[in-house]
Amino acid sequence: MTLHSGLPDGERRANWAAAARGEADLVLGTRLAVFAPLPRLALIVVDEEHDASYKQQDGVRYHARDAAVWRAHRLGIPVVLGSATPSLESYAHARAGRPARIRAKLNALVDLGVIEALYEASRAGVPVDLLVRGVCCLVPGVPGASETIRVHSVVGRFLEHSRIYYFENACQPQVFISSADWMPRNFFRRIELAIPVEDGVLRERLISEVLAVSLADNAKARFLQPDGSYRRATAASDGKSCRSQVQFMAAATSGEQALRKPVDGRTRYPLVKLAPSPFAARKRKK
Repeated sequence: MTLHSGLPDGERRANWAAAARGEADLVLGTRLAVFAPLPRLALIVVDEEHDASYKQQDGVRYHARDAAVWRAHRLGIPVVLGSATPSLESYAHARAGRPARIRAKLNALVDLGVIEALYEASRAGVPVDLLVRGVCCLVPGVPGASETIRVHSVVGRFLEHSRIYYFENACQPQVFISSADWMPRNFFRRIELAIPVEDGVLRERLISEVLAVSLADNAKARFLQPDGSYRRATAASDGKSCRSQVQFMAAATSGEQALRKPVDGRTRYPLVKLAPSPFAARKRKK
């Protein structure tokens, strides 16, 4: 059964009434369909959820995707937000021999659908570098399944919470910053954001100054093995140590000159000056 504004008024009215009587097992439609009175509603699928046509601009303004999420939450049913995912694009580029790569930085990787997509990309030859600080249910380095996937975990002085997704996409890189880990609770039980970074300079900084430095960490990094154990990183061949969080602090202060020489072999953190509290002046006045 279909529901959309292009139907004649009589047919649209009849379909609406039939849906309300529970005579439809499946309803297809545009943003109007999200309000269909379905007594046996069990699943909502929003295909191409990024499409601007889901926004109602005239009269009562709403976004059908957000309305679908709200309705699914109220009914306690799943909602699937579908889109043309960059990981599938990477798969297609790799099969065609074009440059393809996936790099992601997040806290946890648990969702089976994402894991299967990454395995599929690996089987197509896509290099996949994952920075997963916590739980990771993906098994890397398995011949014929995940041999191009490497999983790093960096736990240092600070508990990092940044999520960055980078897809090479045949020399047309796509970078997203997000609030979400790749877990079912983030996909289906929370409202999360993934924002494309469209400024080329910022995109390049995230690729070369955040992801690349994190992946180069050989002081606090551990590598997930196919048997589920972790192996500590080893020093570089030139003996130089890279501690990503120290590099980030240096970049956030005065650059490389902020790095201080080690004392007795122990890392000395860059000098970091805290910004004055906005409440300090108010306290002095009191």
